[in-house]
Amino acid sequence: MIRRLAIAASLTILGAIGFASEASAQVSPTIDFNGTVASTCTFTGATAGTLRQRSATTPYLEAK
Repeated sequence: MIRRLAIAASLTILGAIGFASEASAQVSPTIDFNGTVASTCTFTGATAGTLRQRSATTPYLEAK
């Protein structure tokens, strides 16, 4: 019984080590970002509802 458990545990550990060495992300050393960001914001439409303060310690409001 203990021998089966030891074999199963060793296979699990070896499988985890083998998978960890194979699973790695490919990272590019340099990433170039280009573009233009607008300096204005436009809100369109309205939604009915009420606003309430979430709690006494949070300064922001949320829709109810």
